Amino acid sequence: MRASCPSPSAACTRLDADWSSGGGIYVHFPFCVHRCFYCDFNVFTPPRVPHRRYTDAVLSELVGRSDLLEGPARSLYIGGGTPSLWDPREVQRLIDAAAQRPGLRADAEVTLEANPSDITRERLVDYRTAGVNRVSIGVQATDDKILKAADRRHSALTARRAVEFALDAGFQSVTLDLIFGLPTQTQGQWRETLDEVLRWDVPHLSIYALTVEERTPLAKMVSDNRVRLPHEDAQADMMFLTRDVLMSAGYEHYEVSSYARQGHRAVHNSGYWELRPYLGLGAGAHGYADGRRWTNLRRVGPYVSACMESGDPTADSELIDDDTLALERVMTGLRRLVEGVDLAPVWDRYQATVVQQVSQGYLHLDGTRARLTERGLRFMNAVLLAFVPA
Repeated sequence: MRASCPSPSAACTRLDADWSSGGGIYVHFPFCVHRCFYCDFNVFTPPRVPHRRYTDAVLSELVGRSDLLEGPARSLYIGGGTPSLWDPREVQRLIDAAAQRPGLRADAEVTLEANPSDITRERLVDYRTAGVNRVSIGVQATDDKILKAADRRHSALTARRAVEFALDAGFQSVTLDLIFGLPTQTQGQWRETLDEVLRWDVPHLSIYALTVEERTPLAKMVSDNRVRLPHEDAQADMMFLTRDVLMSAGYEHYEVSSYARQGHRAVHNSGYWELRPYLGLGAGAHGYADGRRWTNLRRVGPYVSACMESGDPTADSELIDDDTLALERVMTGLRRLVEGVDLAPVWDRYQATVVQQVSQGYLHLDGTRARLTERGLRFMNAVLLAFVPA
């Protein structure tokens, strides 16, 4: 993720692996201290986190699902929730177990999401010792007023210090999550956030537009006009401002929401866009392997009980038919802005749509490989909808 570092360290090690084979492992840690009002993830805020009991359940599920991957995993991603609340000793148990079965490649990317308020130098060293080699920090914004308006509990200073600790801790990679289109946020304030983050010289950035999810407190607040968000056009302007600023600073815009220094693309997330199999472990996790997609039980108690009784906490499961797989190939593949997607396997199905989108300036076509143009990126939702059967 980092092209050059301020000092020689393991943070400069390349993580780009041979992507010719291998799936991934996603582990969901559903616990948080506070649920942000825009959050639609499967999270809980108990007075006490059952660290060892939850780890035991995940390891039981891992044993039951490990044969679904062919060969060692190329990535392990611990998301949430707030995984930086997970006891590092339990995280080490998880990584050690995954290394045994189904196995982790020698160059596997092992990522842990972290909240700035939880990060200390000592805790980061503990995670690195446990086997984490990449940390993802949920900064979201660098302005205290915007952070407060977005219901975040950390300050800009806390975020900056957390990033400094992570860059100094010897991880192979560090990535930040940022959100634009937050309540009260202007384009000028977003530019200030980008300028501030550039000074931190972080090798990878994941940058998302705020989405108002149904059944969240934010949706109710917007409906009642208690919170005002930037207009959709203003969000689009912020997205292209981001693209201009970061690409001018040497970042590669390799996926719609992802920017990387040379050699630091996200291996795990790339697996999603390439439709690679992955084990989804943990309460409410989703997985995809052997042509089947599954969702786990969401509530922690039933999830743990099912894991300890049978090793199978599946709530729903479905086989993916050819029509769905073909559409998902397009939907995920077009998110890859540099490589795009090779449509040869589904060319007969989508040729007319592709030709139409090319004629309108939304897609660039090289043989059977399609990718979004600048115009297509701005109107990406409409481009993707064109591939959905009427």
